[in-house]
Amino acid sequence: MTFSQVKTRLRREDWYLQAAAAKRLYISYPFFACLDFRIGRKKIPVRYNLQATFTKDFMDDYLSKKSLRQVALYYYGRQKADRGFMAEFMAAWRRDFVRPYLAFNRRLLGADLRSLPDGDLFGIFRDYSDVYLRLWQEAIFLDAYDYYGEIILESEKRKDERALALSSADSAILTAPPRPSFSQNSRLAILRLTERILIRPKDAAAIRRGRSLTALPDKFFWLREELEKISRDFHWLINDFTSVEYLSPAYYYRQVRRLVIDSEKLREEREMKRELALLSRRQASIIRRYGLSQDLADCGRYLGLLGNFRDARKSYNQMASRVLLKFVREFARREKLSATDLEHLFFWELFDLRQSKVFLDRLAKRRRQTPAFCHIVGPAQFTEFFGKDIVRFDQELKARSVAKNGFRGQPACPGLVRGIVRIIKDKHDFSKMRPGNILVAPNTRPEYMPIMKMAGAIVSEEGGLTCHAAIVSRELKIPSLVGVQGATATLHDGDLIEVDASGGVIHIIK
Repeated sequence: MTFSQVKTRLRREDWYLQAAAAKRLYISYPFFACLDFRIGRKKIPVRYNLQATFTKDFMDDYLSKKSLRQVALYYYGRQKADRGFMAEFMAAWRRDFVRPYLAFNRRLLGADLRSLPDGDLFGIFRDYSDVYLRLWQEAIFLDAYDYYGEIILESEKRKDERALALSSADSAILTAPPRPSFSQNSRLAILRLTERILIRPKDAAAIRRGRSLTALPDKFFWLREELEKISRDFHWLINDFTSVEYLSPAYYYRQVRRLVIDSEKLREEREMKRELALLSRRQASIIRRYGLSQDLADCGRYLGLLGNFRDARKSYNQMASRVLLKFVREFARREKLSATDLEHLFFWELFDLRQSKVFLDRLAKRRRQTPAFCHIVGPAQFTEFFGKDIVRFDQELKARSVAKNGFRGQPACPGLVRGIVRIIKDKHDFSKMRPGNILVAPNTRPEYMPIMKMAGAIVSEEGGLTCHAAIVSRELKIPSLVGVQGATATLHDGDLIEVDASGGVIHIIK
């Protein structure tokens, strides 16, 4: 099939855009899972229709809205038939797929891969890929709710006349995840440690003076131990599909010291803790105040549960990045290749590295340098096209999405704000942000927190009421819109816009 034929076929579909900084190795596990859904290891009769473009280390992937709808309704139908379905499904996922994965992960992080024979090294990589892939196959359905979660909620609201008065702020509380996210858990751990320090005035004074962890007196051995534990639990927190960083005890010491020094930041973290503690009471109050139906209350709880599920999946993805990079560096050392190049191969291609070294090395280099479009037809089955025409077609798909959907999004935190746009696609763009700027991103992640606090408003291209941008913007009380398709292509750095985060509309002023 030629690229011209592919374009003709794709123009007939209505697509939902997702985008992220991504290298093929790290994104290839969810890619594979998109075409091979499982529940308890058994294949189920739904899948995504997925296509993707890659330009350098950035990916735009397109999921057909028809397939997203089918997936969302399949799982919601199971939940409607059995209200315990999703809670039981999550428990089985943790028991049967997460626990083996975490055990394998811990073992590999401490392993010396250099000492392994070639056959053993590739065998372990295949085994790890199988375990990690199974985790994704059971959890890939969650992406359908970025697009269709609000549609399901609105459908349930229309069945209940009392819900017509439900404000967007109360809807957000109703669908909030019941448990803290991994990012919030890391902040709570830092807060607990900070408050332990603050009840000892002499220790607090020493922390204020001590700019580095190594400069502290020996009596602070207990603090080093606590920071090492936080680092073990959350060292992966700012990893993504393209970069891997290790957050050391020294990193978390700086977070603790900041709270000891800055009373306003300390107040913000205490407020976050208080809001989390009050969530279940607020949800119950909203249900009573409006007199909401059982079906609508159950729908809100279901979507909130999916928010925790999505956060857990993201955390295991971030943990895996460090292990995968460890494998790639060892493959590169043995084969005398570039590890950065090898990150541009899909995981299933790495299985053939020894037999097809020259071909795969050339392919990886080409992918790094040239825009590519993946026409995906099945797990590990795709046709890849290269060239400048890829960029033009990617822009066409984005423009069609904006034209079809209007420049609108889902209000996550209400407000009306004017400001200057800053397009933030990954961590390399963070330096562009200034206080009061409008942060426009494909999506946000835990590492975005410092610049989110600076933003006058937040706009994300994807996500629903339980996505990271929505949850954090409500916590920070910053107006935000999520699911604004084509935002990073339509807007440009320096544009003056008005974000109506109550009406769900963006106006370009200049």
